[in-house]
Amino acid sequence: MLPVPTRQPPAKARRTPFWKRIRVRSSVRRAQVLAESASNEAILSRLETVEGQLSALEDALALRFDQMDQRFNRMWEIEDQLDQVLRLREKVESLLAAAQDARDSADAMRRTLRLLAVLTVVAAVLVVLSVSALLP
Repeated sequence: MLPVPTRQPPAKARRTPFWKRIRVRSSVRRAQVLAESASNEAILSRLETVEGQLSALEDALALRFDQMDQRFNRMWEIEDQLDQVLRLREKVESLLAAAQDARDSADAMRRTLRLLAVLTVVAAVLVVLSVSALLP
């Protein structure tokens, strides 16, 4: 049988001892935990800042909603007032139209009275002329 070649590590590349490797791993892990806690504190600090800003924005938003609600109420009141003004304007226009109709009727009655007065005078003159023609 032929000898089976075995692989042996080179003399320079020696492995570190087991306990040393565990110590290195735990120190690396501790460093990672410390770095994570430092970054967690930074994140927590930033989160608190963001929460404060969010709270301020919520308060500002609530204030804006209240202002908007007041403006909408004011707009509805103005709309009601404009509706009343519109109704009053329509009444005034109808009254003006009725007044114009009354003026037109008064003018027509004046013309009729003038015509009647003229006809009465003409009739009186004709009566006087016919009576004077009958009387010698």
